Amino acid sequence: MIADALLASIKPPHFEDVEQALLGAILTNNRSYEKVADILRPEHFYDPAHGRIFDAIAKAIDAGRTASPVTLRAMFDADEGLKQDGGGTYLVELAGNVITLVNAREYARIIRDAYLRRQMIEVGLDMVSDAVTEDVERPAEKRIEAAEGRLYELGERKGGEGGTVTLFDALSRADEVIDKAQKAVDGITGVPSGLIDLDRRLGGFQPAELYVIAGRPSMGKTAVSLTIALNAARAGHPVLFFSLEMSAAQLAMRVYAQMTGISMQQQRSRLEPHQFTALARARSELMYTPLIIEDGSALTLPQMRAAARKRKRRGGLSMIVIDYLGLAKPTDARLQKVHQIEEITTGLKALSKELDIPVILLAQLSRGVEQREDKRPMLSDLRDSGAIEQDADAVMFVFREEYYLERDQPQPGHDHAKWASAMDTWSNRMSACKGVAEIITAKFRQGEVGTDRMRFDGARQLFENLAYGDM
Repeated sequence: MIADALLASIKPPHFEDVEQALLGAILTNNRSYEKVADILRPEHFYDPAHGRIFDAIAKAIDAGRTASPVTLRAMFDADEGLKQDGGGTYLVELAGNVITLVNAREYARIIRDAYLRRQMIEVGLDMVSDAVTEDVERPAEKRIEAAEGRLYELGERKGGEGGTVTLFDALSRADEVIDKAQKAVDGITGVPSGLIDLDRRLGGFQPAELYVIAGRPSMGKTAVSLTIALNAARAGHPVLFFSLEMSAAQLAMRVYAQMTGISMQQQRSRLEPHQFTALARARSELMYTPLIIEDGSALTLPQMRAAARKRKRRGGLSMIVIDYLGLAKPTDARLQKVHQIEEITTGLKALSKELDIPVILLAQLSRGVEQREDKRPMLSDLRDSGAIEQDADAVMFVFREEYYLERDQPQPGHDHAKWASAMDTWSNRMSACKGVAEIITAKFRQGEVGTDRMRFDGARQLFENLAYGDM
């Protein structure tokens, strides 16, 4: 009722004379269509008949035919919406409203702008109607999220562009990706991690894909994700890092450690003058690095989505990192844990597609890993693995054998020879894996699974490329 009353008092923005003039220009000279084809869609026209005429013109020109009052007249003689205007003869009248080719694009922008404003009015009226409707199943937070989503889509999609795609158009987009790969250094077409072997496997972190990085505690999940985020940001790719476990200050101290080698423990004690100099130098280098940290605890999916949309629109966004899944707050605590996880992973996959950027989600592995002799993780070790494995485009595990071997050192016994032999074997294994981490890609929709080894510096909480002599 309220929305209807408001609607009755609002005059929808439209410019019928501009619509007529633009259609007349295209009918007179089909070259005008080339200037507006990337801006306009039939639904952008206020007059439905004008939309149908533009659609018919587009189909004729795209098929290689001429679109003129003569070639289209038979089609529109039977158009009910144009009967009162003379049917097909209305096309001749339109052709008389000629504008120059120079004005065509500006007229198209005016038409589309009026369409977007009409859509804004529709969203606003729906918000009013939704806000006054009592519904215990739809708290205010959900209503705000729905309205925000519609407004974001309106701004990003420019009024309905996208959606259904023909195979030919899809192939054209694939050609663009392939062409980009040929021109890219080392074939890295996505956001680079700075970890050479991982980038070669993934081709960089790709737009519209969800990556899950999982591991047991102390394996280095946060360290590797921060390494990736910092390397990407320093390469000029804006990154939004949701730190649900650590504060922004703690994360910044890890960045200092990675940049300077001054550990977090050292940063909390008295520093030497040269260490202060190193920190100042790092701060100066990172001053304009586009790494944005959101450190609110227990954020919900709608809150993360809202922050990401805002960042994408205001400052650009190339990647999202979320540390970690287990600390994300469900929108409905009454749901079973498996359904809460499914809601979050499905929502993040949708967000990656909506914003057309990669999303990296950290996850915890179950304790089942600890019960096996071989501690290397498997997909079945993912907590609530069904939803995570289903929604992720790639699942990667962080594994450091050194961590487990350190805790499995042979202890002296009555049989000294047996202990010495065990120590020799243990020492050789420790030597082989000391400072080495593995990123095990266990699922990868777009490529081959496998393991990539890299250097892990525990003091700096940094993942680095291994020298080939260390492989």
